[in-house]
Amino acid sequence: MFNIDLTTIIFQFINFAILAVLLYFLLFKGALKKSEEEQKLQEQREQEMEQNRIEIEQLRDELKREYQDIDEKAREIIEQEREKQRREAKTLLEQAEQEAQHIRIQAKKEAESIQQRSFADYHEELIDTVIESSRILLDMTAPDEIHHALVKQMNERVWELGRKEMQTVETIRKSLKDREPTVELVSAKPLTVEEKGTLVRTFSALADRTVRLDVKVNHNLTAGLQIRLGDLIFDNSYQAKLLMLREQIKKEFDSKTNGNE
Repeated sequence: MFNIDLTTIIFQFINFAILAVLLYFLLFKGALKKSEEEQKLQEQREQEMEQNRIEIEQLRDELKREYQDIDEKAREIIEQEREKQRREAKTLLEQAEQEAQHIRIQAKKEAESIQQRSFADYHEELIDTVIESSRILLDMTAPDEIHHALVKQMNERVWELGRKEMQTVETIRKSLKDREPTVELVSAKPLTVEEKGTLVRTFSALADRTVRLDVKVNHNLTAGLQIRLGDLIFDNSYQAKLLMLREQIKKEFDSKTNGNE
């Protein structure tokens, strides 16, 4: 058997204690310190991760709010644009309606104007037809006696002028001055020698000097004379009477047409 005394046991215990202390300081203390450092680093990482998570949550909330704000603004912009387009469309429609109304009014006026012109042209043609028919009828039916009666009437009219309107006669004589007075005469039918002589004497008395008679024949006058001496003009032909009748008929037509508008 081994003999183990107390001194040996104490010595071994002291050696073990010393060895344990040495191991603690040499190995375990460094490992513990390193472990503590790693634990602190881990805690710091966890804190940073928590802080990052909080920041990420905050950022996400902010992005969410911004997205909601953007979405709301986008809806507002879209609604404003729609309202703007509705107003513009309404304005365009109103302008188009006004333009269409203007075109309708102008078209109506133009149609009325065309109708009036056509009606007026029809009246003109109708009046011209009536007057021309009357002229042809008079030319076919008027006897020579009517023409000669109008020649006599013209002669009497000039004599009447010489007796009652001396101021007009003086004006005519002054207008002739030193010119050779010529009576320009257009007759519907040839004049007789007696009629020519009578007219020469009558106008010579009017002009207070001998006149020369320049006679032309125009059958379109139908009957009667057209005479010019200086500024004095006489016309008692049927053509003149028909023209006067034409103007009267035209005035009647125009009056009735304007009265119906």
